[in-house]
Amino acid sequence: MVSFTNCKFTSSGGGLYLPQNKMALILFIDDNRDTLALLEQAARLVGHESISSQTPDQGFNLALVQRPDLIFIDFYLTSSSGDQLIKKIRQAALLLNTPIIVLSAAMTSEQAAQVLAAGANRCMQKPLSLSDLTQAIESITAP
Repeated sequence: MVSFTNCKFTSSGGGLYLPQNKMALILFIDDNRDTLALLEQAARLVGHESISSQTPDQGFNLALVQRPDLIFIDFYLTSSSGDQLIKKIRQAALLLNTPIIVLSAAMTSEQAAQVLAAGANRCMQKPLSLSDLTQAIESITAP
């Protein structure tokens, strides 16, 4: 097992830059309802809007309709793996440059490489502290 807490990966397109004091819309995709509730609450606590999905298909559709500024995806989803969902997102022209952060409680270095090759910007290990989440959001949304 590998810890990804200190790994930062950025796409060639650079980060998402929001005007000062603008809230980001963050999509969380995780099959655990309790995890989703905590992530959404944490995002709101630090001043951002959040939406969530427990399934990859619903998450993908939400992303197409809502056009979030940032997407967090759990690597171990019940019906598919996170890298499959990332590939699908990266094939959608509307979502091509949307930053993606993959979350996992346990991920091998090979799985991390798959996720990054699929188009993720960063991998992070669960559980996340509020500080970890805030830093991850700011690393993508701050100029």
